[in-house]
Amino acid sequence: MSGEVIHFPAKTPEPPKHLKEGDLLVTCFNATMGLWCAWPVAAVDDDGVPMGVRLRSGKVLAADRVSCRPEAYGFRRGDHGDGCFERLAWRTWPSSDAALEAFGGPC
Repeated sequence: MSGEVIHFPAKTPEPPKHLKEGDLLVTCFNATMGLWCAWPVAAVDDDGVPMGVRLRSGKVLAADRVSCRPEAYGFRRGDHGDGCFERLAWRTWPSSDAALEAFGGPC
């Protein structure tokens, strides 16, 4: 009896949908250090998938260029209190869990 290992293609995570300009996209931006950052969304397609993010300098960069991992998380401005979103933009965290905790906890 012989066997063969069959590798099924792994499903790649889909990007967050239904975002708008000004919402935040959280991505891994440094795989070596494991750092994650929240980027303000600068442009979305017709499905609300982020196409570009805004850098601190005001320049726009393609959303897929700021992520070193396939996972990305989107957060809507309207789901957070006044001033909370501004404090989270461009902030970095040592892990995706820490970033998600920052968005889930009180502002």
